[in-house]
Order: sequence, then structure tokens, then C-alpha cells
Amino acid sequence: LTASPSAGSIFASWSGDCSSCGTNTSCTITMNADKSCTAQFNPAPPAQHTLSVNKTGEGSGTVTSAPAGINCGDTCSASFDEDTQVTLTASPSAGSIFASWSGDCSPCGTSSTCTITMDADKSCTAQFQTNLPPVIDSFTTNSISGTAPLTVSFTCRAHDPDGSIQSYQISYGDGETQSNTTGSFTHTYTNPGTYQAVCTAQDNEGATASSHPLTVTVTTPRFILSIFPFPTHGTVKAPEDGSQINCGSGNNTCSASFEPDSQITLYAYPDPGYQLASWSGDCSACEANSTCTLTIDTDKTCTANFQRTSNVLDIPSTMNASSFTGGTSYDSNHLELAFTRPGNLSNSVDLYIYLTQPTSQGGTTTFYFTFSSERVNLPNGIYFNQASPTTLKTAYCTNCTMPETLQLYGPADKNPVFNDGWVVPAPILCHDLPDGNYTFMIEAYQPGTENLLARGSATVTLERGCE
Repeated sequence: LTASPSAGSIFASWSGDCSSCGTNTSCTITMNADKSCTAQFNPAPPAQHTLSVNKTGEGSGTVTSAPAGINCGDTCSASFDEDTQVTLTASPSAGSIFASWSGDCSPCGTSSTCTITMDADKSCTAQFQTNLPPVIDSFTTNSISGTAPLTVSFTCRAHDPDGSIQSYQISYGDGETQSNTTGSFTHTYTNPGTYQAVCTAQDNEGATASSHPLTVTVTTPRFILSIFPFPTHGTVKAPEDGSQINCGSGNNTCSASFEPDSQITLYAYPDPGYQLASWSGDCSACEANSTCTLTIDTDKTCTANFQRTSNVLDIPSTMNASSFTGGTSYDSNHLELAFTRPGNLSNSVDLYIYLTQPTSQGGTTTFYFTFSSERVNLPNGIYFNQASPTTLKTAYCTNCTMPETLQLYGPADKNPVFNDGWVVPAPILCHDLPDGNYTFMIEAYQPGTENLLARGSATVTLERGCE
């Protein structure tokens, strides 16, 4: 038996009594009995054609097919069923560009893809040329450091030797990127840290170039706490040891910077004889408390207002004054006033002596004494001198050594008299003051301060005269 397929079919195999013949188109059997044979015919598969790909040019790249079969690269030809639509894609390597198709793909020109019909064997050539990458000309920023949040402007410039710049992209280093066609960017860094920003330029053929990195340092913001104006009669410190702020009494560290939301306590230390009257400025809520705690969430300014203590005139000790000896007129009598130092008062004091007269309005008019140019310093004494008949100023000495008894006295001849190391003439033997009752006052202060330690006074009657 011979099996002959019709057009479009193929002989597949024998079965039945001819099964031993397999796929042979002819089969011989011996008729020693009734026999039955089956010939199986199947549709013939489509015809196939070969597609071949070639690559030329100075550049490099890969050509692939869809449906799969070509990856050229390495596999540059494949067979496809007749009339199959095959799409070739040319992909240039880095530094190369796809130039054009030729051969059976020449109608596709410079398109990177080309679709052909496999109705015969076909051959296509892909040409790759070298593509020069862009060149970064500059990458700059207006700021490379600052406190968070820090807004930074970047400018990236590039050119392409054999084409054009298609886009710019910046990686800011904090996980954020941004692309545009201008090369100008603005970005805000919200968290402290050190960041590396890089610009990448891409040309019209997909080649890229990246810039050197720019380092942007973002620090934690700090706020300024200032003591202003400069405190008088006291000192403000922070913390208590004054290691950050020590402002007043000769110390000039009056401001410091702190991290946001720091809790800072200011300490007010009045000078002797003074007290804190109030805080003002950003510390006004603390009123007259000796400490003031505030949250540094912005720049802040505080003022400490010191005033004399209410008990500054509550004299802890009194220097007793004896009466004048002799008459009450300074015309011709020997007049003497003695002040006895309290036992609990140091003999080292700042001493002030002055004369006051009550006024009709209930206040006092004070007449002061002055040193002459001939005065000598203690322990040799104080020298009082009337500068002019109606202008008298305070007599004083600093860090004086005060004797047990201080005597103010003078004879009618107006010459100075030395007594116990103090030189005190009769200060108003020749005066031009209204007649009346006057008060001699002597005050002793802690040296170098306004802390009043003791006071003594005596009332005398003055009569106009000048012998």
C-alpha cells in the first residue's frame, strides 16, 4: 500500500494491520487472512523562511525580534513561519546611537524598530554609530550650609557635542529627585544632616553625564537668648554658674545660642542693697521671681530690672553723735561733733559726710563738702574745703580706716586740726548759708558698693557770720 497526501496535507502514520509500517508512506502485507489498514493524514505545517540580521558602523548595539528568535548579540538569524509579522528592535549600547536600517528593512529608515513580513527569506542590516555623551559645564548652588529648614537653589548647565540636551535631573541626596529641561532647581532640606546633590544631563540619544557632587550641610537651628539692656546693680546668669550667660557687674557675656525648645533658666543676682524689681521683655511672665525659665523656640530678649531694696534705709547700726561743745554759732566758738563707730561695724568702710537743712516744703536741701587739691588719703585723714560760699559738696573717702571715734571740729581761726589721723577743718566757719537748724550726717557703706552699713546724725544751729 502507498499513502500519497494531497496538497496541504502530509502522511502521518499507519495503524491497524499496517501499524508495523509506522510512518513509511508504503507498507507491504501478506494476505493470509482478511486485513484492515488505516492511513492517517494531517494538515501540512506552514512553510518557514529565514530572517538574518547584520550590524555595521563604528558604534555597537543589539537587535532583537518579536516574536522571539533573534537576539543579535549572539543569535543573528532565525526561521519564522510564512507570512509571520516580525518586528526588529535596534538598541544602541552606551556611547552609541542607532543610525538606520538597510537591506530588506531599508523602508524603516532611522526608526529604531522595523516590522517585516516573512513571505520569503529576508536579510536586514542595522547601522550603529558612536554617540558622544553630554558634558557638564557647571553645577552650582547658592548655599552649602545652614539651619533646617534650609532652602537651596541649584543650577546645572551642560552641552552635547553631537546633539542636544534633552533633560536635567538632580538627586538631592535626601531621597528626593527632580527633573526638568531648564537645569534650575529649588529644594528645601527639612532635616539636619549632610547631603550629596548630583546633577545628571541626558542628550537626545539617551546618553547621560553626571556632575561632581555638591555637599550641603544642614544643621539644627539655634536661637539667641539676649539680656538687654545691660543690667545695672545686678547680674543675670544662665545656668546658675554663668557658664553660658554672665551679664552685669563687669561681666559682658550677655547672649548665647540654644537649640530649639531648650528650657533655659535665668538667675538674677542683685548687688548688695538692691533687689530684683521685675523681669521684662520675653521674661515678663516671671514678674519679680529671682529665676525665670523659658522655652527657646525663637530669638528672645529679657531684661532684669533691679532697684534699691526697701530696707536700704533701715540702718543696721547707728553711729552715735555727741553734741557740739561750746555755743551754736560758728563765729567764735570751738565747735566739735564726735561720731562713735558701732562695735559691730568694720573699720574699713566708704565714708560720706554732708549737711542738710529742712525746707518749708517738708523736704531737705543738702549742702555738700568737697576735697581740696591738698587733701591726703587715709589713714592720714580727710580734708574738707568749702569751694565757694554757696556750693558745698560731699566729703568722702573710699575704703577708709575708721577710728573708734570720728571727730569733726574746728577752731575759730579756721585752721585745720589733726585728730586721730583725720584732718577736718571747721567746714563752714565762714559761710553764706541761711541761719537755722542743720543736720550733720555721716554714712558708712560697704567698700565699693551702695550697701549702707551705718548712719549717724546731729542737729546744729548755724548763724550767719564770718570772722
